Amino acid sequence: MDKLRRIAIWGVLALGALALVATGIGATMEPSHTVTREAVYSQTPREVWAVITRFDQEASWRSDVEAVQIESGHPIRFVEMNDQGPLPLEVKEQEAPTKMVLVANDPSLPFTGTWTFVLAPVEGGTRLSVTEHGTVNNPLFRFVARVFSDPAATSETYLVDLGRHFGQEVVPQAPAG
Repeated sequence: MDKLRRIAIWGVLALGALALVATGIGATMEPSHTVTREAVYSQTPREVWAVITRFDQEASWRSDVEAVQIESGHPIRFVEMNDQGPLPLEVKEQEAPTKMVLVANDPSLPFTGTWTFVLAPVEGGTRLSVTEHGTVNNPLFRFVARVFSDPAATSETYLVDLGRHFGQEVVPQAPAG
């Protein structure tokens, strides 16, 4: 029993030391990031706009959203339910059919951020750019997010899922230049 207790104590100490080191490294990392990805669709800007602004329909085409709860009132607020829990969002800006800005600014979240959607007509369709500006203030969460996740993953998944909704295969790209 004494041996098990020592192993448990050393295990707890090792985990604590690991968390302390990760927090220290996270404290040296920039808390904010910005990433942009874009894709081209054969639909018009109005057709793309009609899909991306129907928040109540997101779960039908987005692979990372299980359900959406629309809140009443203005500004437009809704909660995306995904495998990581609820994500409350607010529509901060809308200029149909060219620009929309969503904000996640809930104090219970480990991050804050905005997602800016810009639609531009191009020959044969629409270019949709999604720019994520995110901030992770907690240094431990910042370390975990930077080491174990790709900051572009959310935007890329969104763009690919939208293409799939339209019956198109798209490959999100970083903007040229």
